[in-house]
Amino acid sequence: MNILIIYDSVFGNTEKVAQELYDTLKENNKVEIRKVDKMNTTMVKEIDLIILGSPTRGFSPTKPMTQFVKSLETDNDAMKVAIYDTRIDYMQIKSRLARNIVHKGGYANQKMAKVIKNKGIRVVEPLEAFYVIESEGPLKDGELKRAKDWIEKIQ
Repeated sequence: MNILIIYDSVFGNTEKVAQELYDTLKENNKVEIRKVDKMNTTMVKEIDLIILGSPTRGFSPTKPMTQFVKSLETDNDAMKVAIYDTRIDYMQIKSRLARNIVHKGGYANQKMAKVIKNKGIRVVEPLEAFYVIESEGPLKDGELKRAKDWIEKIQ
């Protein structure tokens, strides 16, 4: 399978997940990994699976990832997109009001999936989220193992 992992990362957590996905997939697939600011949409022409990862920032993906997703187009009907984000587990937020605002505001993976589906590109379900302890991280224990398990199920 020809796979392209595209990620953005602010504090390095989303990048760590992307690297774990790359390490898991590289033995049996042709895999490239790129930060979103090193991408253009012509790089996806021969890709079977795109994996998109972004931290959730203000209920959305980062601006570079949002711009890339909005510009993504393909005439490859077989291409599919798997999506993950990194975020704080809203159940760990102490304030009930803040917890409800975060939960209702949405997450990066949902926003990316909506745009991609509206373009008629197939999105692999389920979307995934990997949790950080604080806004800057680190990732919670076990999250890289969950990333490996997730990608093994969907490839």
